[in-house]
Amino acid sequence: MQPLSASCLRVLCAPAVVLALAALGCGGETAEEAPVDTTDRVGLYEIPISRNNQASRPSDPLRVEISPTELLLNHRSLLALERGRPPAAEVADHVITRLRQEITSGAARSQVALRIHANVPYLTLVEVLHTLHSAGLRDVLVAVRTLGATPTEAWMQWPHFTVVPAGDEPPTFEGRPIPWDEFVTVWRSVYDACRAGQYVDCDAPYTNTARGGDLEIELWTRGQGMKVSFRQINAPAAERPRGGGGPALIEGVAPAPAAPAQAETPGATEGAFTVRQQDATSENSSISAILAPTCADSQCRAVFVTDATTPAMRVVSFLGAAFPNGTQRPQVAFRIPR
Repeated sequence: MQPLSASCLRVLCAPAVVLALAALGCGGETAEEAPVDTTDRVGLYEIPISRNNQASRPSDPLRVEISPTELLLNHRSLLALERGRPPAAEVADHVITRLRQEITSGAARSQVALRIHANVPYLTLVEVLHTLHSAGLRDVLVAVRTLGATPTEAWMQWPHFTVVPAGDEPPTFEGRPIPWDEFVTVWRSVYDACRAGQYVDCDAPYTNTARGGDLEIELWTRGQGMKVSFRQINAPAAERPRGGGGPALIEGVAPAPAAPAQAETPGATEGAFTVRQQDATSENSSISAILAPTCADSQCRAVFVTDATTPAMRVVSFLGAAFPNGTQRPQVAFRIPR
């Protein structure tokens, strides 16, 4: 057999050479991964305004960004969204499955930096929070903008949070609750603060108010209104009438007729204060003044309730006004909407 010519060797070897060069790159080294675009998809004027905006910038956090069209994790696109909502197939029991899988399979982080567009619906926000909570991430900071004509980017320390189902089942919080009577003693100040703002309705103190038990706070918003409700829960059992102590009856003498029972008016167990939503981002927010007598120096517990389509702007701004800079970091249970 005659040896192959040089020209034949070039023809036969060409495909192998091309494949080898393609695998190694022109320089003979493995091709590098394309750099990640770290540009924020949600700009400064698209993030919510908050009166709580003095937290330190998170260091090496897990980064979650939500725009109306995209959910990103660490600057990489994870899911396409439709008007701020993920596909139904990607959500199970209000957990975004792809997001949870990526979090649990990646490097561990202690903090989350959340950047969310003001128009993303509450249901998406609460499902992202539920997903983070289920993955063991509880320390969340939210990118916000400051008040005024020339705002800057800042960070809001998110409350100690949990997510609870729709319905009336009371959430479980840590530590000791604030007594209901502490609110009762400042009811007049809360009423005056409500009336000084852009109010819709403010409950004045009642002449007869229930005593004892614990305090529950509900933050509720719909349309143009934001309502703060203070309620008595875990009320003490009614005192039972005591026996004995009456005069002994003389044999053969009929007892005196019993006096007619007087119905006792039950004491008030709730005070509600509703203002317009613009109040949440005003320089002198009455929402801050309504909650200050009870929550400025104590860790309050609050349940956040709103509709599925409420914009994230309302949620973040309401919380920022309720617990502004300088107040105790609260515990908040976000109620999944019906």
